[in-house]
Amino acid sequence: MKKVRYNQIHLTSMVRIMTDACISVGFITLISAMLCTILYPFGNTEKIGSFAYMVLCTGMVFLIIEAYFTKPKK
Repeated sequence: MKKVRYNQIHLTSMVRIMTDACISVGFITLISAMLCTILYPFGNTEKIGSFAYMVLCTGMVFLIIEAYFTKPKK
């Protein structure tokens, strides 16, 4: 029982770290893409923006998984 609980806590902490990393990287990439769009109007920013949105969506998926796992069991 304790071992299973420890594994679940370990999994949720890993998911939380992944969520924080994905969201922070996504926001940083999104801000850099916005700055590139402002500074260089004819630059190739579509790929940067799509990558940022992909990373942000991955972070949101990890957030949903974390919320599902940390849900109190009845």
